[in-house]
Amino acid sequence: MQITKDSTVTLIYTLHFDSFEGEVFEVATEEDPVEFKMSTGDMLDSFEAKLLGLKAGDEFKFMIPVDEAYGEEDEEAIVEFPMDMLEDVPTDELEPGNVIPLEDEDGNEFEALIIEVEEDKIVLDFNHPLAGEDLFVVGKVIEVK
Repeated sequence: MQITKDSTVTLIYTLHFDSFEGEVFEVATEEDPVEFKMSTGDMLDSFEAKLLGLKAGDEFKFMIPVDEAYGEEDEEAIVEFPMDMLEDVPTDELEPGNVIPLEDEDGNEFEALIIEVEEDKIVLDFNHPLAGEDLFVVGKVIEVK
């Protein structure tokens, strides 16, 4: 059975930055494959488009350019807040380089990368971790339903 826009797909893959031999960002293995339903927004549209027509056992290798992935980094997504706005976050987690879970007043959950911490303020980056990156994907289709 070929992958269509209505398929449920199980696959393994390695996601690289910079090139097919570049830094590895994410791996889905045979022991822990990824399963998703096409056309539900679980995966990038550009990722799904590259899989259309493939079937179980097919291998794939493709690049998704930054403008079809998560876009360029947005400087406006780097925001400074007063430290007291994060009083619910344990202070030992407030270190540059850490990613912290946050929730807005509507209950929407998201993550932010800590860029800078000072006594009275904190700078957070709300860009997607893959913003600004071309994505290089190598993998294999395991099952199509």
